[in-house]
Amino acid sequence: MMNLSTKGRYAVRAMLDLALNYNIYPVQLKNIADRQGISRNYLERIMTSMIKAGLVRSRRGKGGGFILLKKPDEINLANILIAAEGRIGPTECAEDTSYCLRSSICTVNMIWKTVRGSIKEILTSITLKDMMDMYAASGSAAGDLTYYI
Repeated sequence: MMNLSTKGRYAVRAMLDLALNYNIYPVQLKNIADRQGISRNYLERIMTSMIKAGLVRSRRGKGGGFILLKKPDEINLANILIAAEGRIGPTECAEDTSYCLRSSICTVNMIWKTVRGSIKEILTSITLKDMMDMYAASGSAAGDLTYYI
C-alpha cells in the first residue's frame, strides 16, 4: 500500500486553505493551523518547503502571512506533493535510477516507473482551482474550512 506522509497531506490542506482565501491575503499561519488542526511548528516547516518550491511567499510583520505566488489554476497537486515529499513515486528507484545499481535491468523498476508516471499524470491534472470547485460543490463552503484529503 502506498501512503502519503502526514507532511504531504497537510501541505495539500494548507495550500487549499490559501487558495480558498486567495482574495483575502495574506493568510496568517496561525489561522491556517487552527482551521486545519495542524501544529503551528509543523505547518511552519511545511510552508518553508512551499516557499522553497516557489509556490508561496511569506510577508512578515503586521498584516503578514502567506500568499500564493501563482493563481490556484496554475498550482497542481504534483507541485505541492513534490515540494512537500520530495518525490511522488512509489519507490526511490522509480524516481532516481542511481538509487539502485539494478534499476537499468530490473523489471520491477520498470513497473514502478509506469506507476509513478500514472500517479504524476493524475496529480498534475488536478489544480487548486479544481479542488476549490470540488469544495464548493460539496456544500462545505458554508464557512467550515476544515478539509479532509
